[in-house]
Amino acid sequence: MGIMISIVIFLYIVPSKMYSRRLGYKGVIMHPEVEQRMADDFADHLKETKEFHKDVYETYRILHNHTDKFKLKRLKPSKVVGEKRKITLKNNRKKELHLQTLSRKQPLLFQIDDFLFSDECEYLKELAMNSGLEKSEILEDELGAVSNYGIIGEIGFEECDLDKDKKCNTSELGLLFQKEYDARLNQLVIFEIMKKTLWDFNLDGFISPWEWNLKNLTTLVHILQNQKQSNPMIRSRFSHQTWLQQTSSKDKILKSIQDRLYQVTRLPKAIIQNNEDLQVVKYTPGGHYDCHMDTGAGFGKNSYLPCCHLKMDGECNVCRFMTVLYYLSDVEQGGETAFPIAGQKNITRNDLNSKPFEHYCSLSAHCHKSKLKVQPKKGRAIIWYNHYIDPRTDWLGAMDRSSMHGGCAVHKGVKWIANNWIDAAHLKKHDMLSWAIQEKERKIQRDQKET
Repeated sequence: MGIMISIVIFLYIVPSKMYSRRLGYKGVIMHPEVEQRMADDFADHLKETKEFHKDVYETYRILHNHTDKFKLKRLKPSKVVGEKRKITLKNNRKKELHLQTLSRKQPLLFQIDDFLFSDECEYLKELAMNSGLEKSEILEDELGAVSNYGIIGEIGFEECDLDKDKKCNTSELGLLFQKEYDARLNQLVIFEIMKKTLWDFNLDGFISPWEWNLKNLTTLVHILQNQKQSNPMIRSRFSHQTWLQQTSSKDKILKSIQDRLYQVTRLPKAIIQNNEDLQVVKYTPGGHYDCHMDTGAGFGKNSYLPCCHLKMDGECNVCRFMTVLYYLSDVEQGGETAFPIAGQKNITRNDLNSKPFEHYCSLSAHCHKSKLKVQPKKGRAIIWYNHYIDPRTDWLGAMDRSSMHGGCAVHKGVKWIANNWIDAAHLKKHDMLSWAIQEKERKIQRDQKET
């Protein structure tokens, strides 16, 4: 028994040559305890769904019956860096695109000029400003902001009742939380808040004027604090940013962009339709973002957390298979997207935490040292993959640390970008359950709009 345990631990820390060669370092090699916890998380989530949300479970079951149809894909690079190939689109305003390979591996990176029309760039910027982008600067103490009873108590019902129908629904309450507390909460969490705080006293799914002041402030503050501390997806990273909903939007322009991405990436439509909201960011002179990973999926024995997009309770990690970055403006000087460790092989976690790495990872001062940089250009899209694909599952594989990147300082002008992240978990069936939950949330929103 002791020998067996030693072998398992050895494979986890230092994979054998045969195992590594067969997987090409692309498969996830995780500690058995982590693998079991992941399976247990899914089993608990599925059991709860089956018991309390039978319609969601039925949607999941239909998806699961077609498991083999869902496979992640990575675009194939050209044989020579810089080469372009034409992609013809069907039933889209954009008729053709030209995919250019910027890096064949470490990281796999592509560029598509004119992915967006100029008017689409302006439209996204306008939507962002109308959503409050200019007012979204991070508070010095964001937790203090939600723990102040006075701030919460001073907000009147009319600030939630946007359509003036004498009802505050979950969508309106979500916008209020985003505006006032910098918290982007999903529909299920908002339902939990309404129930646990007695805000929805008669449980009709809405907050009426007479219910507005019935809320339990202590419970509300506690839930908001826990959400902001445990879930990195709801907290701001930039001083000027906002989020545009894509999945449930009927906006023709957003849908056209989403369809364009589907045709280019050739990913399953379900994964494109259920991706994150579009994040629009504005950088003014001096604005920058030091290098970072877009994905946080970790699988050490003591570091595993479930993926945030699976909508489970408690702490979570963002699990982003790929990133699509749109440039919404030209920049007079600076503002490049840099990949400071591009081309480096066998990068370890210790390497990323070393002092030399920290030095050239400070892009505000050392952008020029990055081997791979992309210049902002209005309408341009760049695509890279934060993970490999596990050949055993055709789903999310090991993290590609060479996808570490950041935004160089803007020296002159203003830089606008939009981040389109495509999420995936390590268990394909858990993603399917997530898609079923999101479909239910969209139905709730549609029903409320029709009421």
